[in-house]
Amino acid sequence: MVDRQATSDSSRSRLSRRAHLILGLIFLGALLLRGAYLWGQAENNPLFDHPMMDAKQHHEWAQRIASGEGMEPRPFYRAPAYYYLLGALYRVFGPSVAAARLAGCLLGAATCYLIARLGIALAGWRVGVLAGLVAAVYWPFIYFDAELLSTGLELFLDVALLLLLLRAGRGGSLPLFLLSGLVWGLSAITRPNILAFAPAIVAWFWITGPAGRRAAHTLRATALVCVGAALIVLPVTARNRVVGGEAILISSNGGITFYHANNPSANGVAAVVPGARPGLVGALADMRQIPERELGRALTDGELSDYWYAKALAWIRSDPAAWGKLLLLKLWLFWSPFEIPNNQPIWPCARQAWVSALFWIGFPVVAPLALGGMLLVRRQWRTWFLPAAFLVIYTATVVAFLVPARYRLPVVPVLILFASAGVLQVAQAVRARGFRTIAGYVAIGGAVALVQATSLGGLERFRVTTEAKWQRNLGVYYATPPPAGPSDWARAAEHFRESLQLDPDHPQSRLGLGHALVQLSEFDQAAKEYSLAVRQHPRNAEARLHYGWTLALLRRNQEAIEQYQAAIALQPAYAEAHQNLGCLLGTLGRNAEAMRHLRTALAIQPDLARARSCLDDLLKGPGV
Repeated sequence: MVDRQATSDSSRSRLSRRAHLILGLIFLGALLLRGAYLWGQAENNPLFDHPMMDAKQHHEWAQRIASGEGMEPRPFYRAPAYYYLLGALYRVFGPSVAAARLAGCLLGAATCYLIARLGIALAGWRVGVLAGLVAAVYWPFIYFDAELLSTGLELFLDVALLLLLLRAGRGGSLPLFLLSGLVWGLSAITRPNILAFAPAIVAWFWITGPAGRRAAHTLRATALVCVGAALIVLPVTARNRVVGGEAILISSNGGITFYHANNPSANGVAAVVPGARPGLVGALADMRQIPERELGRALTDGELSDYWYAKALAWIRSDPAAWGKLLLLKLWLFWSPFEIPNNQPIWPCARQAWVSALFWIGFPVVAPLALGGMLLVRRQWRTWFLPAAFLVIYTATVVAFLVPARYRLPVVPVLILFASAGVLQVAQAVRARGFRTIAGYVAIGGAVALVQATSLGGLERFRVTTEAKWQRNLGVYYATPPPAGPSDWARAAEHFRESLQLDPDHPQSRLGLGHALVQLSEFDQAAKEYSLAVRQHPRNAEARLHYGWTLALLRRNQEAIEQYQAAIALQPAYAEAHQNLGCLLGTLGRNAEAMRHLRTALAIQPDLARARSCLDDLLKGPGV
């Protein structure tokens, strides 16, 4: 479907002033909508200035970069582009979460503009404008644009890459080939998945190459793109080599993340590690301690990644049927209608802004229309090769790892383009009474909608669990000491109780409630909560640690010792359990045992102040 006003977007001059004005209005409308969302979040969301998990880590890393301290001298754990850009922003405006969110909204509005330009380049004016409008109101874009995550930067760079490659392939411009490579490199140091797009880039240059000179054209274009990418990626690799002594291309978390997603307990969504503690900090510490204990030596970051890659691949080889089922589950989750969270619950957070009443267009709308649209544009496969290849390849890279909403989001611009093209072609077919076209479109779109509808049986459960997580996050916030939180223990306990009413079996909510009750000096009630957590999750070492701590406060010393010992049996390198057990044994006069556990705790975690203090007291005692 080609529009007479703009059949190509090979240059800005091909568009009229009126066309540029309309595209500018799309950008402005997208920005205003994101600004309204941001205002609502600032007014109503207690967590607005307090990012959590990955967002919190990006915020803290950016502050270090802005202050001049820089990152620690080891290879990058995560691809660095986003938090370095955030650090540059903080250097200018100060470490303001609000400024970071606003910058994300500006970038998101620019992405909507680029999606419109890409749509014009692919299929004409009407397709581009419709795609830009859909992107402007697509509510998961709005949500993620305001988060301190790399997702918005990934979207911007990936859409820019597709647009540049499209123009470069059609025009054969050497500067565009090089510029495409530079953007590809920037995207790679934001999310390395995009490197898997390399075969499609080569194929695109072959497809668009002039007859008789395709091999030479493809070689020249590919070389320039690779040079551009190398100019961005190799400095990151060189830095990793200098500080870590290893040739780690971009980041060292590949093996760890791959094992998170491919092991006997994996669920396709969350980072699950058999034998590791729950929670991000404890699990990451155990991901290093487990192989180092097994191998009996310290591991470099590259060796650590290789260990977990090998561990995942060994499981895949040992049980390919289970891995196949896991892949099918992840593929189904990828196309499910849910916005699956992995940092904070998405919809409970998004609804804090009043503008969320307008959030009607999401994945359940776009996905069926997009796959129906792919059927209708199949005869223009050369034109649509790049976005189609991106959809297939990027989906495969996500399904190989984890599939929460933020990881599938980069394919949504492509889905919006296919959906826009399909809707307009169907409208044209209706006018022309092209019933075969309409029937095929409805069949494909309906099939996808039916697949999504199979998920709706779990919709209520999904809503309940995400609301429970939202209440849990509020509880954590109110339990956090200033300046990061208010330390309002009564409100924290209230939110943890609300979370448990929705999801009674979640250990972290139970532990959070117990901790709040301890702070409120309700020790007996706290012990009951911890006891219930242990009964529900007997292999949860953290639950046993906290139960033991509360039992010690109640002077039920022998029971406390048993809980600490059980925690150590479950997690031999659990430094806090060794510390608490050692300090308790010291108060009971069992000094030899106490010092053994305290020294073990300090060997595992040298900065444990309480363990150091208890050990010093024992060493100063009579007869020592």
